[in-house]
Order: sequence, then C-alpha cells, then structure tokens
Amino acid sequence: MELGNDSFSAIVIDPSTNILHALVKYEFHATGDAELVSILQHLLQQNDFLRIPFRYNFISWVSPQSTLVPIALYKSDQKNSYLQFNHSVSQNAQILTDDLRLSNAKCIYSIQSELKSFLDKQFPNHRLKHHSGILIESILSRSNKKEKNFNLNIRENHMDIVICEESLLFSNSFQFQSSEDLLYFVLFTMEQNKCDPHVTDCIITGDVEVNSPVHNMLKQYIKNIYWGVPHKKTVKQGKFSEIPEHYHFTLLNRLFCE
Repeated sequence: MELGNDSFSAIVIDPSTNILHALVKYEFHATGDAELVSILQHLLQQNDFLRIPFRYNFISWVSPQSTLVPIALYKSDQKNSYLQFNHSVSQNAQILTDDLRLSNAKCIYSIQSELKSFLDKQFPNHRLKHHSGILIESILSRSNKKEKNFNLNIRENHMDIVICEESLLFSNSFQFQSSEDLLYFVLFTMEQNKCDPHVTDCIITGDVEVNSPVHNMLKQYIKNIYWGVPHKKTVKQGKFSEIPEHYHFTLLNRLFCE
C-alpha cells in the first residue's frame, strides 16, 4: 500500500510468482489526519480484498517531511533534532527511521500518532517505510554508476528529484502548481548540481502521460529523456500489462525494498 494526504494505492502480488493480481488507486484531499483515517476506513469497507489477512503488508508513507543523515554521523537520540532542523514537527507526531543500505544513510520522517495507531490496529504485521527512501534505493539499485543521472518522480502536485552517480548526490521534494513551476525546479536543480541538460540522462517515473504538457515541455529543454521501469521481478499480465511501465513506480518497488 502507498498512502498520503492526497491518495491511496494498493496492489496484491503473489510472492511465489511476483504476479500482480490487483491494483486500486483513489485520489482525495485530506485536510488532516483525522480525515485521512476516516477516508481509509471507508476505503477498507468498500474493498473486500483489502481486509484479507495477508501474510505480509508493506506500506509506503508519502510525505514531504523527511530528511537524510549519513549513517556515520547518525545518533539515535538526535533523530528528532535532525528532522526538526528541516521541518516543523507537531507534538502528536512519531519520528521513525528507515535504513537505506545502498546510500549508507538513515531516512528520518514523521507520521501522526493517530494514523500510525490506525495502521497498527488494521494491519498488525505491517512494515512501514517512507516513499523517498524506497525511491532512492530503487534508483541506486539499477543506476549506471559511471555516469550522473537525473531522476524525476512526479505525483499530482509534488515531485521528487534524485541525482546519483557512484553514490547518492542529491534528493529533495518540491511542490508545484503548473508545468512551468515543475520545469523551473528541474532546470534549477540541474544547474546547481552541474547536470548538463544536453548530456545528462533524465529518467521519469510516476503518473505522467507520454506527450502530456509536462513531458512535452521537458523535451524542449532536456535532450535525453527516458521512462523508468519497476523492479524486473514484477510480472504484469492481462489488463495490468497495459499500464505504462513508469506508473506506480514506488508502489511496485516497495515489495523489493527491505
């Protein structure tokens, strides 16, 4: 499952064959955690398969409130301070961490206690991770380490940018309102990180259509644009094979990021 304040997605995969059996996605705009929990309760009531006692429940939490700290510098008793340095954290939030093995870092993030309690009760055996760590580890696991690459993961009004070469060089999330906003953040980030738009490969993932306004605008300024693909073990058959490969990138890769 992948959830945030603006959407909920879920897939069912058979671990013995990695065949995708079900996929649902709902978009909404929750103004707070109480409303988000209420929406999730309604969605679970409407979908019988979401209430099945699965052996494994993998959950990705989508939120802009996260930060990275190198493992060599990380101190567990300072995790609140690390996150509060970059974000405002409410008193009702829990601070969690994920190990990012390929980037030798800790991903520190917050989730509201009410939502975490709901997940603990509804999915007692769930494994929770932040979406940014899943994105980073998925990219590092298949990137060409000899050349710098620019990765752009696009959601409804947010985007994640990850730049890596031999290791992780940059990771951040940006909110945008228009294609022009997105282009500004992309070109500014490329300039600041010495990514030549005429040379550097740009890999796009997320729910963006081929030849959409965003895609066409990016093509005007960036020469080498490619579409990302999920983990090679994922098997999509029948109607699921019609879904573009770059869609649901972090959701599909969640199963292979442990």
